Formats: sequence, structure tokens, C-alpha cells
Amino acid sequence: MTHFHGQALRALICVLTVLPAAGCATLRHGHKGQPKCREPAISGDIRNMPALRVPPGLDAPDTRNAVKVPPLPETARARLPDEPCLSDPPSFGGPALGMASASSALRGPDRVSWHVNGGAALTMGNTSDYLSRGWTIGGGLTFRPKPTSRWALQFDLGYADFNATSQLVNLAQQNLSYRIDGGGGNVWSLAAAAKYTVPFKSTMNGYALLGIGGYHESIQVTETALYGGYVCDPWGYCYRVSTTGDVVVASKSLTKFGWNLGLGLEFAVGSNSAWFIEARYHHVQGDKAILYLPIQVGYRF
Repeated sequence: MTHFHGQALRALICVLTVLPAAGCATLRHGHKGQPKCREPAISGDIRNMPALRVPPGLDAPDTRNAVKVPPLPETARARLPDEPCLSDPPSFGGPALGMASASSALRGPDRVSWHVNGGAALTMGNTSDYLSRGWTIGGGLTFRPKPTSRWALQFDLGYADFNATSQLVNLAQQNLSYRIDGGGGNVWSLAAAAKYTVPFKSTMNGYALLGIGGYHESIQVTETALYGGYVCDPWGYCYRVSTTGDVVVASKSLTKFGWNLGLGLEFAVGSNSAWFIEARYHHVQGDKAILYLPIQVGYRF
């Protein structure tokens, strides 16, 4: 009977020990607000105790599989009163475990990041018959619903400039009573795209983009002409000079919707910044769709 009472007492002590911890975890994870940790604070004057001494005639314990506590880094700080308890387990309901470390190395804890980019722009399909390769520049921002989420929403404002091909110049020459000898085209774009990131290494991510946007495209043909005017020096004397320049003979512009698809790589240079290289295909709708592929290098911060 005494043995039974002893077992019951030990079971009761275990239950009383587990219940507060379970209740604390339930309250902590059940509320969306800032948790309040009631764990005792660890003071900084704790001393390491001497190693365990084994009496003569007894075998020393096997410590090969013992847990080793890492040294405290210099950047460590004391836990604030409103921060989670140290005994809280991490959340395993999000993306793959490797994403947290890779994302923190590349993106850091920020939900919003900015970027600028520039590079070459290649024309494709029928567009390459009238416009040759050019250059592009742009920028934008990326918004992540969660700092460690693989999904994000990226907004871009871009400008691409192209030169006219000889075929476009000859076509304009046949339809206009001017001596056409040049021209070009440009596209302004404002796009929104869904972004999905895949971690490759702790400092490198791959990502894919799929989005839609509005595109303002403009094409013009030009003629070289002689300009005349006056140039004045700092002493007040003015001289008549002549120079050559391009005169726009005909132009056409319109605004259309389109879609885009891109692939890229990010290389971390800090906790919240990274270089990236990206290829992004743009398809602008219309009777004569404009297709172009910017290949650009950028910086995200």
C-alpha cells in the first residue's frame, strides 16, 4: 500500500510539472499578440562548475554524445521581457527548413526590399525585323507576406530603348516623301509579378517570375537635317553656327497590356542586400505584338 501511494505521489508531481508548461505553450501559441515569457532570467555572473570527479574503482561516463553548448557570441543580447520563451519550439508549418537559413542570409528579416537594374534588351520574333537590340534600365520593390516565405510580389518600372533596323527605314522611305535614314523605338513598362524563390546555397537563391503589366510603346523614324543657330561666349559675343541632328518625321505610340516571364539568380552581399542577374521575357499584346528579352544585372537592398 505504501508502494502504491509513492507511485501515485510521483505521478501527481509529474502532472503538476507538465500542466503549467502545456498551459504556457497553449496560451503562447493561441494568441497572435506578443507573448510574455515568465522564465527566470539568466544572469551574466553564472560560473562553470568543476568537472565531474569519478571515485576510484568506477568507470567514467561516456561523454562522446554529450550536448556541447556553443560559446556566447559577442553580438548576443539579453532577451527582452516581451519576447518568446527560450523553450518555445520553432514553427514547422512554413516552407522547407533550409529556406529559413538561406532566406535570412539573402533577404534578412525585411518584408519589403528595393532594387535597381540595367542591361541589354534583345528583340525577338517579328519585332526583330523592325527593331534591333538596345538597352534597358529600371527598378522596383519586392513584398513578402512573411520574411521567410518563398512567395513574394514584385513590382517593376522599366524603360527599354531600341534602334531601328534597315528594314524599318526602307519601309518608311517607301511610304513617306522624306529621306528617312534612322529611327528607333522605346517601351515604358509597369508590371506586377508573382515571385517564387528556391534556395541553392546559403548565399545564393534562384527565382522565377510570372506577371502582367501595362506597356507604353513608341516608334519613330528620323531624317538627318542641318540646324542653324547662335552660340554666345562668356564675353557677350554671339556667333552663328550650323550643325546636324535628327528630326522626327513620323511617329506612332500606343498603350497595351502584356505579360512577362523571368528567371534569375541572387547572390548575397549582406543580411539585407544582394546582387542579381535576371532574364525576363516580355510579350506586349496587339496586332503586331512587341516581344523583347532584357538581360540585366541589378542590386537588391
